[in-house]
Amino acid sequence: MSPISFFRYLQSFRSGTNSACAINPTSVKVTFNQEVEELAKADVTVTNKEANVKQLVKSVELAEDGKSATVTFYDALTEDATYTVAVKDAGSSEFTFVVGVPTTIEVKETQAFAKDAANAKVSYKVLDENGLDITADVENVEFQSTSAIVNSSTGAITTSSTGSAFVYVVVTKEDGTELKSNRITVKVEEASAKSLDEVTIGAQALNPGFGAANYKQELRVSKDNASAYIHVLGQNQFGNDVDYTSAAKFESLDLDVAVVDASTGLITPIKAGKFAVKVTVGSVTKTVELEVLASSEATTIETDKTSVTLSNKATSPEVIEVTVKDQHDLETSDAVTATVKTGDKLITVADNQDGTFSISPKADAKAGTATIEFKVSDTVKTTVNVVITEAGNVDAYAVKEFAAKLDVNSSNTANPKTPSSMTPAIIPVDANGVQAGAAVGNSRFVVKDSEGVEVKSGQTNIGADGTIAASEFAKVGTYTVEAYVGNVLVDTKTVEVVDTTPKPTLEFTSTSITDADKDGDLFDELAGKLSATLGDNTYTIADQTNTLIVDSVKFISSNSDVVASATQAANTVDVLNPGTANLLIGEVTVTIGQTQYTIDMKNFKLVADATAAQTAPANSAQTATVNGLTTDNARFLVFGLVGQSSAQTPSTLAEVKAYIDSTYDVNFDTSKISVDDATGELTVSNGLLSAADWKKVKQNGNKSLPYKITLDGTGKKVKIAMYADGTAVIEDTRSAE
Repeated sequence: MSPISFFRYLQSFRSGTNSACAINPTSVKVTFNQEVEELAKADVTVTNKEANVKQLVKSVELAEDGKSATVTFYDALTEDATYTVAVKDAGSSEFTFVVGVPTTIEVKETQAFAKDAANAKVSYKVLDENGLDITADVENVEFQSTSAIVNSSTGAITTSSTGSAFVYVVVTKEDGTELKSNRITVKVEEASAKSLDEVTIGAQALNPGFGAANYKQELRVSKDNASAYIHVLGQNQFGNDVDYTSAAKFESLDLDVAVVDASTGLITPIKAGKFAVKVTVGSVTKTVELEVLASSEATTIETDKTSVTLSNKATSPEVIEVTVKDQHDLETSDAVTATVKTGDKLITVADNQDGTFSISPKADAKAGTATIEFKVSDTVKTTVNVVITEAGNVDAYAVKEFAAKLDVNSSNTANPKTPSSMTPAIIPVDANGVQAGAAVGNSRFVVKDSEGVEVKSGQTNIGADGTIAASEFAKVGTYTVEAYVGNVLVDTKTVEVVDTTPKPTLEFTSTSITDADKDGDLFDELAGKLSATLGDNTYTIADQTNTLIVDSVKFISSNSDVVASATQAANTVDVLNPGTANLLIGEVTVTIGQTQYTIDMKNFKLVADATAAQTAPANSAQTATVNGLTTDNARFLVFGLVGQSSAQTPSTLAEVKAYIDSTYDVNFDTSKISVDDATGELTVSNGLLSAADWKKVKQNGNKSLPYKITLDGTGKKVKIAMYADGTAVIEDTRSAE
């Protein structure tokens, strides 16, 4: 017995202990015989058994008890089709998707909407006799309302003013009978606070970041903080989170500890201690306890090193990081002074003005010890011991300032931060490994890959200029770095190049595309089936806010007569002939915001159907009457007729033929075009361009389908269109006269 069972659409059934029922045409509920701890989208595969086509999974949501999961698809399931559902490490099973007739309309009998809310609509659900949600498939729906604020066809609600209405949802079945919902009371109301859920302290000018990943509630304020404000987050009656800070009224209940401005929420601390504040928004109140901390006083000073050792020949300073904390264990900005208390003839110390200090040996330093005191006050101070060693004769060379890891992402948040570049140096050392002189001037670095091949960035060897940057590498990985003094190899190290830049996940929302607009270009159709997820946002080419730009696509075609393979298809994927082709999608380059990403789709199979793209629409006309048109005055516009530019100049039929014939090496048969001088009737017949010649036009430059010329003087509304099968028709888009 399979360890999983499925909620099936046709009827409930028993198979051992398995049971099944439906959710809706785009989702399936999977039930497990034992608890599942985690389940990823990639762990679930759903396949149309007869067609052997995957049903692309949009999301997988595991129930809190781990005993079931809801699997949602991009496209609706096919009626009467049988599907196999396989879950990693849990087995597989089958279900058949069957849709019944509308039987029940489920509604929430009171539906409230905020005044001026966008996209407000009556909410309802239509179920069939098996409990399947078939709302999306039901077409004959009417909304009967006592007020015009509800659109009778769409259920859209006008929210520009407050008001209410009684509404019934009515579905007309195929047999003409009606199915009617219970009465719904629709209300359009002013939004108001229902609850106050979060109070925090922050600067007035700064949004406290409610809901952000790095948000942290703060209920304390220092006594010497004169710019701390109370911020308030709550929910309105519609369940929406609202920052109520500007609408709130505040009342301090312990005025001897702190005063809170009633309108702005500004806190004026009086003394250390806890104090209560009542927050009111509309009719909702909340009392919170806050605390005034004693004025910040530095109490401790910390250094990241308690002692350091330096060669008297060292040319790079030793850096000490200094941190000052107050009695609340919070970092402060108190000034720190550094003084060489002993050994002032051996070392110097410099304040880097960023919380760090640099320690260097003096030029004539000998071996010895020194002490540095880091001080905030007479009671807050610490010391660091420095040992100066006297370098011996040069015995070898060593590489300094070398990073074992580089990150392409210069904004990485590693702690300590992973550098994105390095400028290593080669220094002489004595027999004890102590620096014995300044960095070597005639040094160089050679970077090699795992095959021992020297790595280049463009035409330049990486490291040749002394700097090694992660951005110079074509791909991440581990590389060997050879250090040379003159022509002598003195050291070999390895560097790992990583890229922690957050990258989107990219997926197709369908396994097939068609040339829907019949323009002979599948690029827009392909791009429209891509969806990117970055952080909490989803991006598509249709989304005006979270817009995805598809820059290029790499793919292998199974049928080059229909679509040719491409290493970088940008803006166009040309259909060469009617037919179908499997496109194995490789790297796709997209732009989100200002950042470009390249993602490998690992040969995702996309079926390109262009069987109908290059044939004329059924019942197309081959005649059109234009008042005053004669054989002599007929002029046509042809793309690129003037010097191969995009300018289109009215031209005679003979000029059009000369241009098309010479440009594409074809026979544009003008005998297939005629004009009745008496009536102004324009007639075309098939064969204006043969199928073979049409293909030449397509391959030799003209990218539009069908190939068209335009009759001048008609506002570009009368065109002669030629298709791949040799058909020629007239497209007449003039308004009826």
